[in-house]
Amino acid sequence: MEAEAATDSNSIASDEETDRRPSLNTLALMRKATTPANISSIAIEDWRSVIYKGVLLKNNTQKFWVDEKLHKNCFLVLPKACDMDQRKKGSCLSIDQSKKGSCLSIDWSKKRSKKGSCLSWITENENCFRSVVDIHVIELKKLSWLLIEGRFKTRALSPYTKYEVAFVVKLGTDFEWQCPVELELGLPDGTKQTHTEDLKLKPKEEWINLCAGEFWMCPDTVGTIYFALHGTSDPRKSGLILRGVLIHPKEVKKFDAVEEEFL
Repeated sequence: MEAEAATDSNSIASDEETDRRPSLNTLALMRKATTPANISSIAIEDWRSVIYKGVLLKNNTQKFWVDEKLHKNCFLVLPKACDMDQRKKGSCLSIDQSKKGSCLSIDWSKKRSKKGSCLSWITENENCFRSVVDIHVIELKKLSWLLIEGRFKTRALSPYTKYEVAFVVKLGTDFEWQCPVELELGLPDGTKQTHTEDLKLKPKEEWINLCAGEFWMCPDTVGTIYFALHGTSDPRKSGLILRGVLIHPKEVKKFDAVEEEFL
């Protein structure tokens, strides 16, 4: 009897997984993909493969996919979301925030004693539906101070879900960074989270997440979030590679914990 019950339970779970369909919001986002092209022609039964592997949106400035375990929307804001803009006080990569739902800006000042570029573009592979796509990441070097900041509209996130916002970075072979960086997350309800990370304690030559903060996606957090990475206290900075800013769901063991947050 116990064996039959276990078999029936597994069968029900399998049927539920088979019957799961992408939400209308997910389908609407996927159909806006710029990579791969002509995604609208994909049969509905193949959409599960599409959403779990992901696509690039907004002229390849974002990656969008659905977490296969939690079935929640995920985003990676890519460095291509930056446009070059020279400023008198230094240099800046920025984007017109009035025209985009998400953006990144990178502001820096180089060491006076150092020559050469403070920024270089590196090609990395990103797995997407049907293909491995080349994306461009940014390596920053020979800096005296640095500010990476951005914004993201939360309306495309999954409701009643806990999300983490994290900078995805790699510490290169020539990494030099003496003082901790400060990470910040500002929410539409006016609350702000800040903390520091000591990069010297992080592993090198692998992608790591630097958490800016966490929040529940609920009516109070519908709007635009702000995130930032500050590195202004140490004149010696080099070898930081930015892949993008990850906005992804966190697993919650008890749904009651979610309800308590909103009541």
